Amino acid sequence: MAIEGIPVDPRSLVYKRIVAQHKTDPDIGRRVEWRCWDGADKDNAPVANDRPLVVLIPQFDSNERFAVDAWRTTLGIEVRIYLPNDSDATNYFDLWGAIERAIYPKDARDKQLAFEQQLRDAGAETGEITFPRPAQVVAADGPGGQPAVLYATGAMSIACIRPINS
Repeated sequence: MAIEGIPVDPRSLVYKRIVAQHKTDPDIGRRVEWRCWDGADKDNAPVANDRPLVVLIPQFDSNERFAVDAWRTTLGIEVRIYLPNDSDATNYFDLWGAIERAIYPKDARDKQLAFEQQLRDAGAETGEITFPRPAQVVAADGPGGQPAVLYATGAMSIACIRPINS
């Protein structure tokens, strides 16, 4: 839900385009449950326990002067991965690889370039997404003395340009 009278920020547009890229990816789009905090009603619904879950959380990582009338902001996206009842850490790496391939698909340079152009049109500086913190698998004690569970966290980022006087 947009806030009446508040213009849509270019960084919001970039984030929503990245979310759409993942949700529509033929390899992982429908194979995982998504929580992206992008206004979808199901973001507040209970999580299914029988499907992999990927949570994307947007955040600003840095802000610096880009030009007299613009800022460069690094839009960070924290990625959390949960695989129910899965004790194989390499499955987390495989899913992380699929998340990367949704951005940089194998043998589809034309699609990648079109996606990067869409990101630039939305407000990204170059359209290039980086992965400064690849998935880190963590073992945590389960609740109430349950066996340890695995989850993974990582991050992707993209530079966005935000005009100051617009």
